[in-house]
Amino acid sequence: MRYRSIISAVLAALMLLFCGCSKPDDKKPVMKSTNYGFSSAMTAYMIEHTKNMLESEMKAAGVDTSKPLSEQIRSGDETWQDYLYKKTVENMEHILLYCEAAAIDGYTPDEGMIYKASEEMNYLNTLAKNEGYTVEEYITMTYGEGVTYDGIRVCLEMMALCEGYELYLMKSHEVAADAADVYAEENKGDFLKFDALRFTTKDRDVADRLMACTDPDGFTKVVSGVSGTDLTDKDKNGIPDTCEMKRAAVSSDAAGSLVSEPGKNIYDTVLTEKNGEYTVTMLLSLPKRDTTPLWDFRLIYISSEASTDPYGDAKSLIEQWRDKNGGETGFANLAARYSNDPTAYYGGLFSGTAREDIPNADVAEWVCSAERVSGDITAIDADGGAYMVYYIGGGIPKWQRDAENKLKTKYAEDKIASVEADIRAGFVTDEKLMKKIMK
Repeated sequence: MRYRSIISAVLAALMLLFCGCSKPDDKKPVMKSTNYGFSSAMTAYMIEHTKNMLESEMKAAGVDTSKPLSEQIRSGDETWQDYLYKKTVENMEHILLYCEAAAIDGYTPDEGMIYKASEEMNYLNTLAKNEGYTVEEYITMTYGEGVTYDGIRVCLEMMALCEGYELYLMKSHEVAADAADVYAEENKGDFLKFDALRFTTKDRDVADRLMACTDPDGFTKVVSGVSGTDLTDKDKNGIPDTCEMKRAAVSSDAAGSLVSEPGKNIYDTVLTEKNGEYTVTMLLSLPKRDTTPLWDFRLIYISSEASTDPYGDAKSLIEQWRDKNGGETGFANLAARYSNDPTAYYGGLFSGTAREDIPNADVAEWVCSAERVSGDITAIDADGGAYMVYYIGGGIPKWQRDAENKLKTKYAEDKIASVEADIRAGFVTDEKLMKKIMK
């Protein structure tokens, strides 16, 4: 078997970073808290990282990135440079907050989160090599002057700790089914889903004709006549995304409040108007909670490219896991080391997964069996490799899982809020140096 290259020395070095103070790679930190800090090189990377996060927003606003952001107004007296500065500070403070909260809570990241940070650096080295540059040259070309290899590395490690702790908080909080039910009822609009046919037109006459339709056949005939496309075939000739919608949420849908009004029936139509366009929605189902069953499990995938005997290796890993009484944590650590699937970063976790989204039919059959109990484990042979599966639980309706996740998120946010004031009191920012780096 080709093992992932996580050697004990690397793990030990990373654990020292996660469990203790991350030393800035420059003498004077730009921003620091009690145990962590951002050096100039780290700050330069965070500026570029934040700029990438804002890319779609800037593009939508027509920002010309070839020109100085300080010369382009976002709103009022605020330039896009001011906005980038504000968002970068927010990102850096968020990371420091969660890293410090993790230290207070005694949390250390699992093997998968540690590996995630080191793998991203390995990928950076690979990109540089493929382009024919040293990694330092590639970093300067990609991120600009001031960004260093160590600066990126420490930032990624802190981000992994931040992300890992947030996931840990959510997972550590149990939510009772009745509490999820109460929350779903109190926030009904967020949990009511409906299926519909939908078409948007600038022609009010077409909209009125669609509004007069009493069944899907009539609706699609009108759309066919307007679009010039035959919609009678099952695949609708590639048109379904423009005239058919599945599982729309009442609260986030433009017609949501209209379709959920009392007295609405299947095949009723509603009209919404925006920016001179008319959208007609025909109900295919009445708004109700989504009861699609979901499953939780962990997965290790061993590809035939990584092993000459994937199925044999999967069975060997199961024996290794059993010998050590590994439990779910042991399986997650095996996933981080041996799985050829990106979910290895999260211990191979598939959380809240519908049957059709399980990556292999045989895996889906095993996971969704009524015989499964928590802690079951198996190896499954497959084309191109083999799977090792650990069953956590399942059959929970989607609405319940969504409600649970909302409550788990609130718990995590409340947990952070309880220590936030004390942690932020220890923040120190050199604004002059920060703004100098941004120029």
